[in-house]
Amino acid sequence: MTFDEIIANRRSIRKFKKDPIKEEQIEAILDAGNKAPSAKNLQHWRFHVYQGEAKNNLLKFILKEFDKIAEPGVSKYARYSFQIMDEAPVAILVFSAQVMDHPARPDIQSVSAAILNMLLKAQELGIGSLWICDVLYIDEVIMKHVGAEMPLLAAISLGHPNESPESRTRLTVDDVTTWFE
Repeated sequence: MTFDEIIANRRSIRKFKKDPIKEEQIEAILDAGNKAPSAKNLQHWRFHVYQGEAKNNLLKFILKEFDKIAEPGVSKYARYSFQIMDEAPVAILVFSAQVMDHPARPDIQSVSAAILNMLLKAQELGIGSLWICDVLYIDEVIMKHVGAEMPLLAAISLGHPNESPESRTRLTVDDVTTWFE
């Protein structure tokens, strides 16, 4: 598969098979994230990988805590994101090891680059993935639960896809680009 095919065929997967992912595949995905560019080469990302009983316990906790705050004004789709995480065999919590006091928040941009590298590597390996930011509804509760003193920025679900979503309509490059000469 070429790099262009990886980009063109990557989809957000929301249905996963129960089959486990091989440890070497997870490590390859983490390694791809770890090779992302980062502001000042600070490599801000930190990954907590949950599988098996540890993942089940984490998601049981997350669903219980989210239900405590689920009221009008809280995304109705967030609980669905947590159910997807529960179904996937692997959940990765992604943290930033250092908050940079800069208006562009290069720490968040660096972690985002790592996440994208991971999603693309997962696609290359035939692993489905989903980038989830709904964890930010209860980020402080999750951080306390897992003993993390660094900001939680996102989660990633990984698993063997149990769906093949069609490509969604995309704007063209001309729609999103302004040229200056």
